[in-house]
Amino acid sequence: MTSTNENSSAGEVVGQEAGPDTYPPTVTCPSDDCYQSITDPAMAGSIAFDGKGNAYVSTFDGNLFKLDLALGRRENEPPEPPELIASGLNGDSQHTCMGLALDGKGNAYVVNGARQLWRVPLDEQPPELMATGLDAQGSPSDVAVDWAGEYAYVITRDGVLWRVPLHDGGQRKPVATSLGTADGVVLDGDGRNAYVVNRAGVLWRVPLPALDSDQLAVPEQVGTKIPGGGLGVTLDWAGQNAYVVGRGGALIRVPLDGGPQQQAATGLGHHFRPWRWTRRATPTSSEVTSEPSLLHVAD
Repeated sequence: MTSTNENSSAGEVVGQEAGPDTYPPTVTCPSDDCYQSITDPAMAGSIAFDGKGNAYVSTFDGNLFKLDLALGRRENEPPEPPELIASGLNGDSQHTCMGLALDGKGNAYVVNGARQLWRVPLDEQPPELMATGLDAQGSPSDVAVDWAGEYAYVITRDGVLWRVPLHDGGQRKPVATSLGTADGVVLDGDGRNAYVVNRAGVLWRVPLPALDSDQLAVPEQVGTKIPGGGLGVTLDWAGQNAYVVGRGGALIRVPLDGGPQQQAATGLGHHFRPWRWTRRATPTSSEVTSEPSLLHVAD
């Protein structure tokens, strides 16, 4: 068991070997390789993609927008205006909307500072309040959802990862604790592991317990050097690397096999919420293509 500080407590450490940098050069933003794709709406907090050329952006003030991403567009080619899908997702004007995830059934999910979880059908049906009272100690900071839309995984700022059933009759359960002041969560393609990043700069791998288990997971540290602390995390389609954005505007590539970390991009600004990964192609959850990929950050 290892503890790096008060924000990164007990768990197994996966070593980071020192070695030569075998990755592409660090991208500096703005540049030809890092440009503004979306500049509206204001107060953007989180971004997710449906694999059909659409981006969905949640804002801190409780709105959800749909945008035609039009991959490959440069800054001098303005995108179409965003389409408002839903509003009022922050509970009330005193709370902030945090996190955004999509399932495979055409729904978006957001959490907010009022400790609520909302499901938003993307076919113009009204939003549904799926859960309230999400933890009494720390407000939710991000959400991930399995592809089948059966369970949401909500991380709270007191370092607890909750499994929340999205169907009738299920019981909300904590699956891991002591993850630090956490701000981001994502599931791997098989839904077997969650990855959580905290403000101490630690990236955790959380093996998810069986649905009928009451045991807590034992997290593993797979990254410990995120400058300024991590704010959001996503995985590449191959499931080989995590990408973590930090408060200093740096994007860090973290190999999940314990290899050396690399600074993938700098100059991204002071970001407050996570980004999500997308490709020009539309692979299935198990398909990996060789076509160049794009990474998007919500600021």
